[in-house]
Amino acid sequence: IRIENGTISLPKVGNVPIRLHWKLPSDFKTVSVSYHHGIWEASIVLKVKRSPIKEELNNVAGFDINSAHTLVSSKCWYVTNPKSLKKSEAKLKRIQVKLSRQKKGSNRWNKTKLRLQKIHYDIRNQRLNFGHQVSSTIAKCFDLAVFEDLNVKAMQQWNDRMTGHNIMGEILSLIRYKMDRTGGMTHNINRFMASTKICNNCD
Repeated sequence: IRIENGTISLPKVGNVPIRLHWKLPSDFKTVSVSYHHGIWEASIVLKVKRSPIKEELNNVAGFDINSAHTLVSSKCWYVTNPKSLKKSEAKLKRIQVKLSRQKKGSNRWNKTKLRLQKIHYDIRNQRLNFGHQVSSTIAKCFDLAVFEDLNVKAMQQWNDRMTGHNIMGEILSLIRYKMDRTGGMTHNINRFMASTKICNNCD
């Protein structure tokens, strides 16, 4: 597998034009090609040098996840939940109604279905972009990040919409691997601990 002259060479396929988002920092051996809503994607696995574990933990913060804000830290730092799905609900509903009134399998039905899929794909990318921005900020600014051990699966059964808006499970996994790569540390506390309350000793 090689990338040269604006193309990527794939086994059994040949040279395919590619649009790189950034310059690759190292060599690679594995590429996974997938098709999403009319768009082909190539996920390239890189081997990146890991930073040594930090010996001094100067910036330590605990983080809480709630519905109003995606993350709230003990350092008075928080990010507002963008709620990408909620912003596109009216458009999704309008196109879904249009799709239900068209004849299944017709050309117009296929075009409307593809349009609906692209909107879902944009929402997915907006969520992922937001997760990467937040996780990168935490990995750069904090040496130790403490999180509550959330039971995301049970929370989805109770309120799937709130859990989906916050991308709880995905954003925690992004933070863990980025903290590990930059030499920081993450820690989980007991999910039954009253972590949201103010401590009566240190406030």
